[in-house]
Amino acid sequence: MSYDTNSLGYKLSFEGPKTVEEYDSKSGKTGACLEDACDNTIYRGTLPEWQDAWAKKLEELTGQKRNVDQAATDRAKARSKEPGKVKDILEKVKAYDARVTAGKSEEEMKTFQAEAQKVADGITVDPSPSKRAKGPGKELLGKADSLLTLPDDQLQVKIDKFLSKVEGFELEEDENGKPERSSLAKLIGQYLTVILSET
Repeated sequence: MSYDTNSLGYKLSFEGPKTVEEYDSKSGKTGACLEDACDNTIYRGTLPEWQDAWAKKLEELTGQKRNVDQAATDRAKARSKEPGKVKDILEKVKAYDARVTAGKSEEEMKTFQAEAQKVADGITVDPSPSKRAKGPGKELLGKADSLLTLPDDQLQVKIDKFLSKVEGFELEEDENGKPERSSLAKLIGQYLTVILSET
């Protein structure tokens, strides 16, 4: 069976298992297909949802608000035709979490861990069509792939431009600190929606 995708702006098709049973058989583990599907859904949708909720909970627990990412905000204003209308870009949840938990004792971190899990307990891994409909389509993913081939400084210029128009968007990053493909695609989609509404 063929599975369509894209990378670096190229449309690609890969052959893969035709059934769940074939996938499990090739992996050597019963339930591997379901586990991998849930892992993908968690990574693409559940974790971003949790991070949004966790940022709110952190503020409640610590009394500390998320800072403005002044560098990103300044870059966005510098590139805008109307700098006064550019809203402040908040620090990423990852940076916010690291800042407010820095220097906490092991016991305090256990409390944060417990609270983080409580937030997670209120969220389910949901692959339903209504949830997936919120995800970016192939066209937006293709645009994200193309942008991810740019040098870091050029990519950042584009991101700042998008964030200057999309209020409160939380761009996710991968383990290497690069924008996560699906998250970047969503940002592009929201940016295009704003631009169309302004014309």
